[in-house]
Amino acid sequence: MTHTTILLEQTTRWLEQVVIDLNLCPFARAPHAKGLVYIHACPAPTFEEAIDQILDQLDELLKLSSSERSTTLCVIPNALLDFDDFLDAIDTLEYILETSHADQLIQIAHFHPDYTFENTDPDDVSNYTNRSPAPIIHLIRAEEVADAITSTPRIHDIPENNINTLKDLGLTHMKNLLTSIKDQQTPS
Repeated sequence: MTHTTILLEQTTRWLEQVVIDLNLCPFARAPHAKGLVYIHACPAPTFEEAIDQILDQLDELLKLSSSERSTTLCVIPNALLDFDDFLDAIDTLEYILETSHADQLIQIAHFHPDYTFENTDPDDVSNYTNRSPAPIIHLIRAEEVADAITSTPRIHDIPENNINTLKDLGLTHMKNLLTSIKDQQTPS
């Protein structure tokens, strides 16, 4: 099994066992169940190449209808391992989206193995709302975000609810869950 295949399987397990099963994103279950979530490995070795590969995936997403592909998770195993580099990539992508007006079509969310919110301790369990097996840039159709906002009462409570869920589970549980996701082997 190749490193890329393992990484894609880990990301799928993370999506299912963390994002969906813990209900961290109440909008993820339906598109995943319908096969509309595309997980793509962007193996770029450099920052610039990673940005290019993510933008290629953005173009691919926009060429398809939402009934063909709802969203894309770009998994970046090589170039953005340092969390500060990752944050620089987010800033770069957001700038590109804004200046090209593509932010009217696509929004991004982001996840990283070392994700640490500003003013939190690295071991604060709240960081696990955005921790993943590898760096991930999530390309989301803006229209779907808008639909979610208008159709979900108390949508602004989701981040606090997520933190409370993780606090209830505890730091050890979350560390063990991510470790088990990385350690699981999919039968051949």
